Amino acid sequence: MLKPNFFLIGAPRSGTTALCKYLQEHPNIYFCNPKEPGYFAHDLNLRLIEKEEDYLALFDKADPRKHRAVGEGSTIYLYSEVAVRRISEFQPDAKYIVMLRNPIELVQSLHAHHVASGVEEVCNIDQALNMENERKSVILKPSKLIPDHRLLLYTSWAMHGGHIKRLFQQIDRTQVKVIIYDDFVSDNGIVYRDVCNFLGVGDDGRRDFEKVNASVSTKSILISQALNIFHRILVKNIRYHFNYHKPTGLADAIRGLNGGFASGRQRITEQTRLALRRVFCDDVLLLSEMLGRDLTFWIADK
Repeated sequence: MLKPNFFLIGAPRSGTTALCKYLQEHPNIYFCNPKEPGYFAHDLNLRLIEKEEDYLALFDKADPRKHRAVGEGSTIYLYSEVAVRRISEFQPDAKYIVMLRNPIELVQSLHAHHVASGVEEVCNIDQALNMENERKSVILKPSKLIPDHRLLLYTSWAMHGGHIKRLFQQIDRTQVKVIIYDDFVSDNGIVYRDVCNFLGVGDDGRRDFEKVNASVSTKSILISQALNIFHRILVKNIRYHFNYHKPTGLADAIRGLNGGFASGRQRITEQTRLALRRVFCDDVLLLSEMLGRDLTFWIADK
């Protein structure tokens, strides 16, 4: 049995789902299903897979004769304080792919995603962001809707500088490929081929890069919440007990009726944008220093 040798570890809402889809269609890459098992994030109550045998079973169809790269993509790993260390113990030579997005854009996209998926009940993003200090101070009990209250701490997920600093303290930088979301959006193909070379599989000639995982809206929060519970029960308690991994398409069909693409996604007020620029200023400066690339345009006055 092959073990995974590369991990796409975050950040959420930064193009990881699209890159995973492109990579899993490469003939020499095996990518697990579901995309985000979260097995190594033992400090977060967000793992879909909790048993080692279930985790390893995700890769039992990888073929050593053709799959030179075997991977998974759990975006909670970059946020987790223990996941990378556990991965390193499991696979010391593993390669890590990180995708980073403008933090102000990320918190907006993450909030919209959580509203659409039924995790977030506060639909107004400015209000949700203003509640962060309160949410940090109150440790909520896990529920079927919110398995870990840290999901709602939006700015914490977007502190890329601190996350990358911790990653580089744990892993040799030669094992890490950092992708800036702006570059990925600008030219999917260049980034894709660069990642293929990083993984040692080479270019497969792909030139079609369809849009994947666009932000969605929701008509009914109650339906979104029910789908969220259904998804976790299905994946966590049914698929892996009965070894059934094929998607039914039922949840996606209901989501399609309940929502649509959020082209008019709610925007933060200018007051909140200014506050976020201050929140992220030092972290973006740290990230720029860590990567040797000036990313301060993310927080520049526009």
